[in-house]
Amino acid sequence: MKKNIFQLMMVLVVTASFTGCSDDRIDYPLAAKADRSGWAITAVSSEQGDGSENTGLASAVLDGDVNTIWHTQYDPDHPGFPHWFVVDMKKPNKMISVDLTARQNNKNGFTKFKLEGSANGETWTNLGEFKFVPATITPQSFPVSSATGYQYLKFTALEGLSVHTFLAEMEVFVNE
Repeated sequence: MKKNIFQLMMVLVVTASFTGCSDDRIDYPLAAKADRSGWAITAVSSEQGDGSENTGLASAVLDGDVNTIWHTQYDPDHPGFPHWFVVDMKKPNKMISVDLTARQNNKNGFTKFKLEGSANGETWTNLGEFKFVPATITPQSFPVSSATGYQYLKFTALEGLSVHTFLAEMEVFVNE
């Protein structure tokens, strides 16, 4: 009797596990790394653009090299938060996520940031506020809505561990 009850229970578990399953393929959107060819920084709150700090220019976040960085100004002035830059992606992109890679040799960067999207570079839509771990040197991924395509992406560092900040790379993943 116990054996029959056990067998019946197993049949029910297996049947329940496959209920609703089919061979039809579910069409999930495919994420792909956006082609950054031609992308440009069109505005920046501050940068240390004298060639120090492995460029220091905001354009360093688009060069594919984690050893070059955007660094906010620290000489002769030390402007405080927020620090920001705007990326012109040259065409509207339905973004799925944005990956940020911290500076590889300094753990004192920003800890909170926001992303905004724009069709024209003037009117901005908030895509979210996020926490960032500057001690993590691998890319950190932050999901955004892919409902609308945006040509411009604004990154704003809101808080950090010192008055200035830095970032090595920014990658965008899009809906293909």
